[in-house]
Amino acid sequence: MRHKIYMMLLLLLAAVSCEYNLATILPEDDTGYIYMRALAMSGDTTVIWLDPTIPVGKTGTPDLEGVQLRLTADGREIALERENGGSRYIMDGAWFTAENFEPGCRLEITASHPDFPVAKSSTVVPDLFPECSVKAERVPFNAEDYVACSSMNGGNVYHHSQALHVSMTFKDDPSSRDYYGVRILRSNGYFLSSQFYLDKSMPDLSVNMENHIMILSPADVFGPSAAYRFDNIVAFSDDDFAGQTVTKDYFVPYFEDDHQFHYTYHVELLKLSEGCWRNMEAEFNYAWGNLSYYGQAAIYPYTNIIGGLGAFGAISPVTILPLEILH
Repeated sequence: MRHKIYMMLLLLLAAVSCEYNLATILPEDDTGYIYMRALAMSGDTTVIWLDPTIPVGKTGTPDLEGVQLRLTADGREIALERENGGSRYIMDGAWFTAENFEPGCRLEITASHPDFPVAKSSTVVPDLFPECSVKAERVPFNAEDYVACSSMNGGNVYHHSQALHVSMTFKDDPSSRDYYGVRILRSNGYFLSSQFYLDKSMPDLSVNMENHIMILSPADVFGPSAAYRFDNIVAFSDDDFAGQTVTKDYFVPYFEDDHQFHYTYHVELLKLSEGCWRNMEAEFNYAWGNLSYYGQAAIYPYTNIIGGLGAFGAISPVTILPLEILH
């Protein structure tokens, strides 16, 4: 019976694996693994999250007390700090560094502990998003052909009568395989008690889902500390337009200025490393395909951690472009 269950798991994984490097903890031995989620963000804090795993059929609560964690950038050792609960953006217990990693920098990470196999991986910080022409226009919104981020989380496509249509045109580099990320943010300026405040938010973004992915569970992608960088982000590869000029269209709800509030919008453009893209794509396919109903504990859709589980990725410096709205 147990053999049949294992075979069923393998068949399930084969059906959804595509080209991913799937890693499943089956009780072939008594080995647990280090589960690593690490995201290097150029120009931002790099956060590393580690968890121990328990082999199927085993009990207990293993820990990683005394784990040795090493990060290098082009061979240079990077000092890591451990969060102790004082940060609002970095989860307690995570490792982090504020070191800035330039595009092209090769990062290597190794985690070792006496009770687990050595886990290691590497990534290269991508270069900047290519030069991009962006247009923004207020239009009536027809949601028929578009899916909103909230819909991917069980909500509905928004029903605003007006939307901001953001059109981006850029040329892909024919010499490399590239992965892109886009996020649109709204700023809301207002006075309260004679004091000026500026709030930034991520309006629900809608897109034609062909050749796009959305992040459904940001904390599941690269750990809880990376969640705020992936809210309402869409990503895509250049598989269908390598070396060509392409235009991408997005929609966000449009809010009129009034006597109290003034709204401005800008777009964030970034590039993803291959490991970052594949982990995001696997998480999207896993969750959107309802495979999570089968239990995530025993199935890891993608890993690029040698000797362990999880993913190590990097994103480029973020290009921020303000949007001038055509009426």
